[in-house]
Amino acid sequence: MDNNWTDKALSAGLLERNPHALEALVRRYAPEMRYFIQLILEGVGKSQDAEECANDLFVATWQEFDSFDPERSSLRTWLTMRAKHIALDRRRQLRGSMGEGRGQPPANRSDAQAARASTQGEVDRLYVGLMQRDPRALEALIQQSSRTLFDFIGGLLEGLGTVKDTEECVNDLFNIAWQEVDTFDPARGSFFTWLTMRAKFIALDRRRQLRRLGAAQIPLEDQERPDGADVAANSLIDSTLEGGFEQRERRKELLWAMDRLPGMDRRLVYLRYFRMLSTEDIARAAGVPYATAAMRLSRARQRLCKIMEERSV
Repeated sequence: MDNNWTDKALSAGLLERNPHALEALVRRYAPEMRYFIQLILEGVGKSQDAEECANDLFVATWQEFDSFDPERSSLRTWLTMRAKHIALDRRRQLRGSMGEGRGQPPANRSDAQAARASTQGEVDRLYVGLMQRDPRALEALIQQSSRTLFDFIGGLLEGLGTVKDTEECVNDLFNIAWQEVDTFDPARGSFFTWLTMRAKFIALDRRRQLRRLGAAQIPLEDQERPDGADVAANSLIDSTLEGGFEQRERRKELLWAMDRLPGMDRRLVYLRYFRMLSTEDIARAAGVPYATAAMRLSRARQRLCKIMEERSV
């Protein structure tokens, strides 16, 4: 329950990178911050702009919470000031994008905005199917939004990792959308906004992980070389085990853990990280829908993490 979290406990939890603390913070302060942002944006933009500003606020809170000083202000005051700056920036952007007709976007932006609205509307309608555990809804969700989310996550990872890091984040996002769709509250925003916010957290977590590993983006020509499989396998090793073993020992650990995966998962991991196939090619090779391959890959990596962590204890 949120009532079990005092502001002091929330602050400590956020500093410890506790996702439960973030969830409690959002549940407690999101309505208040969204209302405050709406007041600042009054007369420009739409409710979607306020939702996006609120999402940006909590992403910034998660990413930059070490800048909070409890001796200078309360948690609510600190959040309100961050919300104010974000909302004012958005207000300036919206006013600058208006045409001569008040509140009307310029003609050269209408196509992009219409495409975004179309994608959002289609995604929002799929929520009911996901709640009913209809795999066709998941497949449709991937078809409708994967390119938009891939570009969005890729922008957050820019300069770090590889194309495969971006694709894995997208796969993890759809796995979460399938497994945790019941955590979405339609009263607090659109399903597309919820999906985008989850994408932000996944991408920023991967970005921090890659920074700790000192990973640099691998040039495309290196990814296409025959020895690129070693690069991909080592990337998986680093993403599942951040320290404690030298690279060779890590590789042995990975192979040992792979032997303990179910047959289909083991095959998917091999095709992904040793044969360097895309998720689409893996789905075709395995004879399963794209959504199934994406979720199985995401779960397989989670199982590898667990197996390797248990072995290292």
